[in-house]
Amino acid sequence: MTDNEYRQHLIETYEELSLAYARTLVTLAGGALGLSLTFAKEIIGSSGGECRWILVTAWGLWTVALTSVLIGFYCGREAARYAREQYDDGKLTGENKETPGGKWTGVTHKAGLIGLVTFVFGVAAFVIYVSKTLG
Repeated sequence: MTDNEYRQHLIETYEELSLAYARTLVTLAGGALGLSLTFAKEIIGSSGGECRWILVTAWGLWTVALTSVLIGFYCGREAARYAREQYDDGKLTGENKETPGGKWTGVTHKAGLIGLVTFVFGVAAFVIYVSKTLG
């Protein structure tokens, strides 16, 4: 395998993993929202009112996780577009080369991290809510 083939393989692997990560996070966060809504309605019912703020916090965190994935998709697309423009303009080589994708790349990375962190904290909040409500 040549250096260029290996580099292309790394790029394709990164793209596949990025897409799988985003899909998985959307599936998990969306599923967690649906499951917790059903849990709150069918199992908890009207009890657990004093701890309901914990459940609402979990819902908010999962909503932020889903939103961050959408922001990451948008910014990732813009990063790719901008990187292509940079490449066409010769701004990715030489002494004064720019970061591929510019600011869009940084926002994309941050959105992915925010999605992961808010999802995990949402799960923690939901577990706390269930343990406090069911005793």
